[in-house]
Amino acid sequence: MVPRALGRGMSRVATIVLAVAIGMILAAPSVAEVSVDILGGFNGGTGAQVGFKYAQPRPDIPWGGRISVAYMRGAGGNASQAVFIWTGELPSSDPNVSDVIWNVRLDANYRFNSEDFSEVSVFGGLRWESFNAEYTDAEDTELLTVESSPFGIGIGLEGNYPFGKTADLVLVVGLDYYFETELKGNNGVTITPDDPRYDEAAKAIDQPNWVPLVMAGLSFRFGG
Repeated sequence: MVPRALGRGMSRVATIVLAVAIGMILAAPSVAEVSVDILGGFNGGTGAQVGFKYAQPRPDIPWGGRISVAYMRGAGGNASQAVFIWTGELPSSDPNVSDVIWNVRLDANYRFNSEDFSEVSVFGGLRWESFNAEYTDAEDTELLTVESSPFGIGIGLEGNYPFGKTADLVLVVGLDYYFETELKGNNGVTITPDDPRYDEAAKAIDQPNWVPLVMAGLSFRFGG
């Protein structure tokens, strides 16, 4: 069950990441400082994020860009309610749920120095998410799979603390907003944003519009 859930949406994620990464490389100045971020924390679920960031090391050019890919495991929502909404049948026992989230984040960064931080950046940009929830009974028989692929926007604040010559400790907080989109069940039932059941369905599968971001990790710098 887990390998199938992990695989859903990965090809779309890979396509988007490749296209955006090529664009960022072509747009980045040759003297830009490039860094790789490895973070862990919460963003619609618990998991990890890998990001590629470029920025000019010169203080008179404080702008930069970043693309990040995250893998999260969600809380699962109300599994029994989700199965009932899509199938019309209430399961005899609480289903097991595998709730997998992949998201791609494309941000512009504006950095400034502070007496309290080595470096602080404000960021904002676009979001895309591939959500997949699989519900199974006690015998591991699939009851339902629900998928969605919402787009969104987000903002946040990032602090970088020196951790060696080429590494920083990174703390990130932010808030994302995802636009309502179709919630597709593998049984042919699709709940659209104008469906009166939409709010209840989104809550049952734990797909809120507003998603907080809290992460920490390391950033490794190259070039510049």
